[in-house]
Amino acid sequence: MDKNKKTAIIIISVFLVLLLGFLGGFKFWENYHSAPDYSTGKMVELQGNGKNKLNSYQKKKFIEIARDTIDEKDGPFEWTNFNNVGLNVMKDKEKGVYSIFYKVKPNVSSYRPTITTYVTVKLDSNELKYWELYKIKDYTSDFSDFTDDD
Repeated sequence: MDKNKKTAIIIISVFLVLLLGFLGGFKFWENYHSAPDYSTGKMVELQGNGKNKLNSYQKKKFIEIARDTIDEKDGPFEWTNFNNVGLNVMKDKEKGVYSIFYKVKPNVSSYRPTITTYVTVKLDSNELKYWELYKIKDYTSDFSDFTDDD
């Protein structure tokens, strides 16, 4: 094989490796920013009780969804006044539906109950960059007790 053919083969090989690396990186980027969507036909626990299938970006976005829902239903609240205590996320059987159990404690030292919120949402897209596009399917929260005028 002459030198020109060897050079052409090397250049094509390097180009293909770079192209595959780019496509693989794009898929990784897409998965990193997407909500896991399993087609098992049953509920799948993604976060909590020893399960840790969510990356830090996904956890952050599910917390934002929970907080946004709490603000819409019972708030608004100043979230710097609360510490995260727990996050459990379940993927429902239905496509794009997630159940979030979110627990926080107020920073107030004299009264520190754990406040639990349960919310089920349907995401319009599993791209968590667009998490604002969701519908609330179910909502129960201890925050409701704070906002009652009883």
